[in-house]
Amino acid sequence: MSHTDGHRIVQSKSSPNKVNTVECTRWEEVASGVIWHAQLAAVLRAPIVFRLLNDPGKLIGSQQLSVAKSCFDERIQDNDTEQEQNIHNITDPTLLEQQSKTLEEEVQQVKRIMRQSRPLGSSPLSQHLRAVYTSILTLKHRIAANDKLIALTIATDGLPTDEEGNEDEHTNIEFVNVLKLFASLPVVIIVRLSTDEERVVNFYNELNSFLTTTTPTTRHDNNQLPPTTSPMNIDVLDDFISEAQEVYEHNPWLTYGLPLHLSREYALEHDILSILDDRLLQPSELRLVCQTLFGTSRFNEDVMPDPVVNYKEFSRVLKLIVDREQYQWNPIKKKSTPWIDFKVLDRIYGHNTVEDVNCTCVMQ
Repeated sequence: MSHTDGHRIVQSKSSPNKVNTVECTRWEEVASGVIWHAQLAAVLRAPIVFRLLNDPGKLIGSQQLSVAKSCFDERIQDNDTEQEQNIHNITDPTLLEQQSKTLEEEVQQVKRIMRQSRPLGSSPLSQHLRAVYTSILTLKHRIAANDKLIALTIATDGLPTDEEGNEDEHTNIEFVNVLKLFASLPVVIIVRLSTDEERVVNFYNELNSFLTTTTPTTRHDNNQLPPTTSPMNIDVLDDFISEAQEVYEHNPWLTYGLPLHLSREYALEHDILSILDDRLLQPSELRLVCQTLFGTSRFNEDVMPDPVVNYKEFSRVLKLIVDREQYQWNPIKKKSTPWIDFKVLDRIYGHNTVEDVNCTCVMQ
């Protein structure tokens, strides 16, 4: 974590839409991401727990931090009680003020500990994941009953180790087996890498491929990963610039803005956004991505044409919406651009729609 090949995002004060990346340590890259997620959790009042692999020490603070955790019991309960509680939260100024004060204190604690901590020691990922699994297991039925998901983000710059810091095949297999435990839980797993080290990137990319399919894959060292039985919700993310390059390779019509990258780190709309850096979207998937970017109210079936049936009308209505949106910093073109490049979008999708196909039915 002390290596200086990290990349920290800095938004320009003079031009809010401009984003710069500065070189930093891997730990500083992770810390800046943790602070952002803590701030978002406070705004959304969405519970989040941070668990440090290494104890920062009594003089700095706790190894486990949380923001908005007190909101959990208010959000996860039976429907009638939940509705009454939510109304109470909105209309009671005293409660709102008390919650806001507590949330701000929690965010400030996260900032202080992350900025003062220096990661020293091993990366016993399996040990910590087992503890997380046990914790989530107790909530499994309550989460599922309320149609919720838990996002588990693993921020790391290296391979898993044992408590002594050793890396070996046994440790890797143990890590994979622990991850597979989460397949039975309502969990989305995000692996956030803060390194460009090839062997580390390869390991997690192969792990991603392995756990999202039912077919065992073969490692570069010819050692086969342990068999799996069902695919998992897991995605491996690099830094903002690297992810933008991967998304542009497959979906060059889309501006990979910073809000989109941070949303993927937060596992928002994971099912559709995780595809962006894997392959070109199908026409039927365009509307789903646009719903995520611009809101479902403007992309319901009654308002937004189906791009499969009538792409030209879909493109026309979409452009009206995009024109009202702020430009986003485009890390590929290094300037602010609209969310969507319609010249590229139309070139890719603007043909062979159902509307353009003449069908003749012959009945005998």
